[in-house]
Amino acid sequence: MNRLTIMIITICSLALGQTTDLFFSEIAEGSSNNKYIEIYNGTGTDVDLSGYSLSSCSNGCNTTDEWDYPDNVIFASGTIITDGDVFVVYHGSADAAIAAEGDQTFTYLSNGDDVFALTVAGATADTYTIIDIVGDMGGDPGSGWEVA
Repeated sequence: MNRLTIMIITICSLALGQTTDLFFSEIAEGSSNNKYIEIYNGTGTDVDLSGYSLSSCSNGCNTTDEWDYPDNVIFASGTIITDGDVFVVYHGSADAAIAAEGDQTFTYLSNGDDVFALTVAGATADTYTIIDIVGDMGGDPGSGWEVA
C-alpha cells in the first residue's frame, strides 16, 4: 500500500472511533402504549447494565436538579448489552412488533414531556451521575422536548 492509502485508512478509522459510554439511540412515543427507550452500546466491550439505571421526572422535575423518580428502572445483575447492540425498555402493553424487539418492560414511560436519564445505579433525588439524558430537569416544557 502506498502512504496516502494508509493515511486515509488511519484517518477514517479514527473518525469512526468508539463511544466512551452507553447512550440513548432512540426514544419513541407512538400511539397508545407504543413507547420505548433504546440504549446503544458502542463502547468496544460488553457492558453489564446492572451498573446503570433510568431516572426520571414526570412533566418536568418538581424540584430543579432533583429526580422525582431516581433509579426508576433498574437492571438485574448479569443483564449484558453486547458491544454494537441495543437494549430496549418498552411499555408492557406495546404492540407485538415493539415487544418482539424489547428486552425489559416498564409501564411508566414518557408522555413527551417527561425527562429520562441513563444514570449510574444508586441514584438518589439529588445525588446522581448522568450518562445520557433526554429533556432537562427544569420545569414542564408543555408538549415535549426539542431533541434535534
